[in-house]
Amino acid sequence: MPTDHCPRCTWEKPCGNGHVYVIQFVTKVENYKGFLYVGKTGKSVEQRFDDNLTRKNGDVVSLDEARSIGEDKIWKYNTASAKMIRSSYKRHRPDIEYFDRNPITRGDQDVKLNAAEIKLAEDLRKRGWHVRQA
Repeated sequence: MPTDHCPRCTWEKPCGNGHVYVIQFVTKVENYKGFLYVGKTGKSVEQRFDDNLTRKNGDVVSLDEARSIGEDKIWKYNTASAKMIRSSYKRHRPDIEYFDRNPITRGDQDVKLNAAEIKLAEDLRKRGWHVRQA
């Protein structure tokens, strides 16, 4: 059965291609529909999300645990985007036009994947969303 993010990925076996995804934050942005994050990954969207909740020792914690731990520098990823996901994640938004864009064939140093991320972000901005990209 496909995941919510890619028609070729299953929970047991990702398809191995690239993917774009959208996350909605709880943060409100005045004069916009809401605040979205557009990302890309060579993993499944589920694996990439789990990376944001993974400690350096390999333990994956729940979102609530991540929020209670805070930013202690012992995370697998300490980027500004990962920190925002841990603190302000509301939900993934596969209903906003990305399911049909996935999977994205990888190659040419992921030119297609980068272009897909940019295009998705532009499309969402035109529709009134405040968008942050990876």
